[in-house]
Amino acid sequence: MAVQKSFAMAAMLCVCLQPATATPPVLERGDESWIKEALEVVLAEASVSHCSLTFMMDKTSSYFYEAVRFRMPATKTGGDVVLDVADDGSTDVNLTMTQVVAQARKMRLMSWCTLVVVFSDNPTFLSVFAEMADKGRLMVWETRLLVITRLPLSNLQDLLQNYWTFSMMNTMFLKLNTSSGENHCQIYGHMPYGPTGSHVAQLASLNSGYILVYLSDRPLFPEKYNNFHGMKVNLTWIPLTPYWMVTKRPGPNGTEITTFSGRDYWIMENIALIHNFSLNPLPYTGWDPVLKSLRTREAFLWPVPLPILPHMLELYDISFFLERSTLAFSMAKPSTKPSWETVYRPFQIDVWGLVVASVVTVYIVLLMMNTSNKDKGPGAWLVMKQVLGTLLDEAIPGELPQRSNTRVVLTAWLIFSFVVGTVYRSNLTASLTIPKYPPRIETFSGLVDANAKQVHHAFFNVAPSLPV
Repeated sequence: MAVQKSFAMAAMLCVCLQPATATPPVLERGDESWIKEALEVVLAEASVSHCSLTFMMDKTSSYFYEAVRFRMPATKTGGDVVLDVADDGSTDVNLTMTQVVAQARKMRLMSWCTLVVVFSDNPTFLSVFAEMADKGRLMVWETRLLVITRLPLSNLQDLLQNYWTFSMMNTMFLKLNTSSGENHCQIYGHMPYGPTGSHVAQLASLNSGYILVYLSDRPLFPEKYNNFHGMKVNLTWIPLTPYWMVTKRPGPNGTEITTFSGRDYWIMENIALIHNFSLNPLPYTGWDPVLKSLRTREAFLWPVPLPILPHMLELYDISFFLERSTLAFSMAKPSTKPSWETVYRPFQIDVWGLVVASVVTVYIVLLMMNTSNKDKGPGAWLVMKQVLGTLLDEAIPGELPQRSNTRVVLTAWLIFSFVVGTVYRSNLTASLTIPKYPPRIETFSGLVDANAKQVHHAFFNVAPSLPV
């Protein structure tokens, strides 16, 4: 099922689930109309125009087909997908729910935001969904979950309090009564932090005129973490300077006092001050216990610099960023060459090679021309002094050659020596006046070409700072 983000979509996926409890009482045909009206009111209030809808349904619910019929037109939302969990007992419940959650997660990843609506009167179905949604990373805080059920209030409270997906995520329960009338629908949510601690709160009810009546100042899908009401929040950490530093000093009665500092600790302190909670850093015993404390939710926070790399996105979901930074590397400033190397620095190696080749060629030519002359010309040593001397801006030693062709060669060599000498002296003066530093590495490909292999391992064994 390939669906692109930002345009409407609709699909049906049928999988199987073993029956776990007896089928709940079947509603009368006339009751389906008010259930339809109630669900339309709540969904219209809870959903956002550009968010997609994902319906997960249990056929043991008598209002299943009505729920499919009333779903909002895809043009009013970001699209919708219906996941029909059938009841023929042919597949294991955990395997089946894993497949359904995986499809729902694909829908969530392709949408700007998602509202997941689950229909079921089966507590086993809902408990398995909660476990698989947590394990399959279906929920992030921006994803809203609405559970519609006719379970008794005691069952509903057990589900809200005992499963992370229902208790800590952005979840509401819509409880339908078996008959219409005043307050025939109630909406509940679990508030993990409050003046009296963790509790299940009734957020609203639906009266006989299909009007939502709010029972508190909380809206639908209330924010659970704006105020922790002075609770202690467990926090794990790693001693990574300068982000998190530990100082130990002697205390009274032979005790040891541990204090924390560093950039990440100060950020956490300010967040705790704003949201009214206190930090409880857990003892650091190594990398593995840090990750385990997050998986088991012994710790709620881990402030850490996190590079968002592709292989990490396969393991973790990122809710939001405190700050963004680019991937960077640092290297020592390139140093200049030793002073004795300034003699040949004005020319590159290939230029020096051409100069040496020219000296050898001119020397051989002049020597051969003098040898072919009937009159004895200058010797080999004198020819060498003529070639090197003129190159070094010295006077021509000995007598000038008598033959015209020898004079032409020597004149050409004088011009060549003048040009080379002038360029050399100019470049030498410039290099001595303004030092030229070697080029430094500016790109990642340049870093690879430089065979830089040492990387700090700490930045590749990290997890999100907010596991919820």
